[in-house]
Amino acid sequence: MVLILMILLKGKNGKGRKHVEKSFNTNFLPSKDYKIEDSAWKEEREIVNITINYKDNNCIVELLPDVNNYDLKEKVEMYLSHSWVELT
Repeated sequence: MVLILMILLKGKNGKGRKHVEKSFNTNFLPSKDYKIEDSAWKEEREIVNITINYKDNNCIVELLPDVNNYDLKEKVEMYLSHSWVELT
């Protein structure tokens, strides 16, 4: 199954939004009470929603939005440098 981590990035003062995702092949399915660690963050992130699609063989894990006061373009570039992909 493909596990897809997805996170919403919100820009400085609420200006702009981007989604990024990171995918893994795994036999493990997370639970909503789990926390996710990644090299893009200093601290683990909480899961807010899990959608399992057995037909497409994937599991989408939505994480808490990243809403810190930052430049959105720079934040997207930081995620890309940690193997995340920007959704268009």
